[in-house]
Amino acid sequence: MNCENCEQSFEAKQRTKRFCSERCRKQAERRRHYERYHFNQEKHEMPCSWCGKAHNRAAGTCSNKCSQDRCRYRSYGVHSLAHLNELKARAGGHCEICGKPEALAAKGTLHCDHNHSTGQVRGMLCMHCNQALGKFGDNIDLLYKAIEYLKR
Repeated sequence: MNCENCEQSFEAKQRTKRFCSERCRKQAERRRHYERYHFNQEKHEMPCSWCGKAHNRAAGTCSNKCSQDRCRYRSYGVHSLAHLNELKARAGGHCEICGKPEALAAKGTLHCDHNHSTGQVRGMLCMHCNQALGKFGDNIDLLYKAIEYLKR
């Protein structure tokens, strides 16, 4: 029988033995590992599940930022950066309540506002408007009372 690594003939004590020595077995393992993970990386490239950029990380996303964004928006039914950009474009890049541009919004970004009972995304709001709606518990009657209070 011939060794799979060095092709030197050896006498195998078991039919399943493929290498002449432990050293040859370890060399073959290292070569297989290198070929699998380093030699031909383009065959391992895959698109980022959030932004679509090609990457060869073990994770499904190309960076930690994409991973964080994906986790944050998935719970609202937004499964790609393209869908998020579509929501922002529909809002015109401004908060849909106060009209503040995204660049001037708190933390420099618009937030997904969603209906807490259905989970449906309603639009993109600045942090302050989003928190205000949340603190009123999406209760329209309370919002009317707040409007009446402000009118006095």
